[in-house]
Amino acid sequence: MHRFRRKRRGGRRQSSLHLLMAGDRRVEFLIVTGVFVVAYLVGSWLENDEFITTEHESKLIQCMRPRIIEGDTFDCQGVRIRLAGIDAPEMPGHCRQGRDCTLGDPIASREYLRYLTHGLTKCAAISVDHYGRTIGRCESEGRELSCALIAGGHAVARYGRLDCN
Repeated sequence: MHRFRRKRRGGRRQSSLHLLMAGDRRVEFLIVTGVFVVAYLVGSWLENDEFITTEHESKLIQCMRPRIIEGDTFDCQGVRIRLAGIDAPEMPGHCRQGRDCTLGDPIASREYLRYLTHGLTKCAAISVDHYGRTIGRCESEGRELSCALIAGGHAVARYGRLDCN
């Protein structure tokens, strides 16, 4: 198999690269077509949400006044979000027998989260739990919500690392 296709013109053998420089229209057409195909594929890839949301990258979810479910869970734009790195007390009847549930007042925890999220709430989705909830690092009015709930005594650090400095 030859590395370069050689053609004979005027008694001289020339490489494909030399023919391109000499103006061979077929090669120019193939290169230009290839550039457009690559540009189209890269553009499609960049628009795809899977490119933005990978296992290690985040997708931004934001809403005004999310609907609070529990002290560590809320709905934002129709997405159920569980705050990353914390566990808040369960609502009455939600702590199954044999489960190690966080102690505390679940109503106070839920109301404190409602207070913290009274404005624009922004969440960076980091994963999905086995219940199908989006695990997110969230903030509202410049406060990181997981850290604020811990500092307020309404949740405990659990399920991974949390940097509250």
